[in-house]
Amino acid sequence: MDVNREMYGQPWDNKQVLGSGVKPPEAAAKLLAVLNKYSARKTK
Repeated sequence: MDVNREMYGQPWDNKQVLGSGVKPPEAAAKLLAVLNKYSARKTK
């Protein structure tokens, strides 16, 4: 996917991005903060 290549430098599909352990881009910081705030899962 072209978008994933732009963000991560790899031509990964979405499953590979989620399973790779790569750090999320800065653009995702607000979204991740909200998701973590309301997540029932404990974060590190």
